Amino acid sequence: EIAPAGGRVVYIADQDTNDVEELYRAPLASPGPVAKLNGMLAVGADIWEYEITADSEYVLYLADQTRSDRNDLYRVRLDGGDDPLRLSQGLPGDYNAYNLDITSDGAWALFTVQVSGEPDALYSVPVDNSSPPMALNSTAISNARLHYFRLSPDSRYAVYRAEEDTSGVWEIYSAKVDGSGAQTKLNGALAPGGVVESFSISPSGTRVVYTADQDTDDVVEIYSVPIGGGAPTKLNGPLVADGDVNDNNFSISPDGQWVAYLADGHTDEVNELYLAPIDGSAPPVKLNKPLVTDGDVQWFQFSPAGDHLTYYADQDVDEQYELYGVALPGPGTPHKLNGPLVPDGDIYNFRYTPDGVYLVYMA
Repeated sequence: EIAPAGGRVVYIADQDTNDVEELYRAPLASPGPVAKLNGMLAVGADIWEYEITADSEYVLYLADQTRSDRNDLYRVRLDGGDDPLRLSQGLPGDYNAYNLDITSDGAWALFTVQVSGEPDALYSVPVDNSSPPMALNSTAISNARLHYFRLSPDSRYAVYRAEEDTSGVWEIYSAKVDGSGAQTKLNGALAPGGVVESFSISPSGTRVVYTADQDTDDVVEIYSVPIGGGAPTKLNGPLVADGDVNDNNFSISPDGQWVAYLADGHTDEVNELYLAPIDGSAPPVKLNKPLVTDGDVQWFQFSPAGDHLTYYADQDVDEQYELYGVALPGPGTPHKLNGPLVPDGDIYNFRYTPDGVYLVYMA
């Protein structure tokens, strides 16, 4: 990974000892001295993962550095000016630390902890080591599991998916990164057999969008809720019989105002593209044109400014996937972006240029 400030690259390699993964820093622009950043490792130990702080001052890493059977969190200066400092000291039990992330302001490190015979826990610790690690979640069941967490862009909240209150039921929760206040369950009451499938945090850090079979078992729908808690709002309209919102195929616009998602909302097993305001203040609109028989929308992406959306679909010819653009907020008339394709030709990939003026694609 290249340090955010540039000039240096950090990497993991078994550079000095075969099969012993360690952490190194090297100059980026020209050959120069390579420095090992981690401390001496216990026999059988390795570096597992690392993150560089946004100011490029520190590298945080997970390693079983002092004990080959225990992962700890360490901090070291990127310039190598001090010995590694263990940030996970004081944790209870025979623990292992995993899944490191750092808030965008560089002030907090978050990681999950597994303790033999205990529920999974989410911990936060100041990068400056001004206070010990603190648990952000609490559990009601002994076999609780924490699947994954995400940090809000404003560095205030962690949102995580966990089996925390009821065995076998995955839900989503938010907690303040600094440990103030209690965790908050974000999803509404789930139908028997229902679970939260996935979630995303808005760019402003104010709302969480999630998919779940919340109202009807095996019918996945899409919801929006304030990140600090509140009443969830359903974003999709009525679905056709056996219809669903695609549980992982939704996106929040860069300005945080809109949610685009795929669903077989009008015809069972025909994915189409819908757009709804993130607060649910208006019903969703369908963005794609009528599809050829057996056609589907497969993928989509917002432009960097969020004023256009490009989608990938066999809209005009079955099994021939092409690119279409539509102005937002819609509904407008989608226009085909690619030129004519050879018989059986397809679009394979596309990306916006950073300014959103052009689209580059392979076909």
